[in-house]
Amino acid sequence: MSIKLILKKSFIPLSFMSSAEFLRLVFTSATALFILFSLNACSKPDNDVDALLSLAKKSGCFSCHALDQKLLGPAWNAVADKYRDDPGAKEQLIEKIRVGGGGVWGDIEMPPAPSQMSGNDIELLVTYVLALTK
Repeated sequence: MSIKLILKKSFIPLSFMSSAEFLRLVFTSATALFILFSLNACSKPDNDVDALLSLAKKSGCFSCHALDQKLLGPAWNAVADKYRDDPGAKEQLIEKIRVGGGGVWGDIEMPPAPSQMSGNDIELLVTYVLALTK
């Protein structure tokens, strides 16, 4: 029984190939797929950042925060600098965004996140903020 490969709606019997040629075909195909998936993975963070910034804008975060300057609330870069080496910061900030609060950056309290923000969205946003550098 021969192995058949479907390529552009035609059958190509692989029984005429040697084992080495078949392995070369498989390796080349796998390499091509790996490169394609790698290129897709490399471009994904930009899309994720755009989506996160869009979510932050829709959720009202940028009414009080900016990336690099203090408005009513701290700049996100300042938040990243303050909490970067704190192992419990991520959970602390997720909870602060979820329920709101104040006292860390001044007298103005941050309102809780809008109900349309899922816990996963908040976690992704906190991860992004903590990864910021100056």
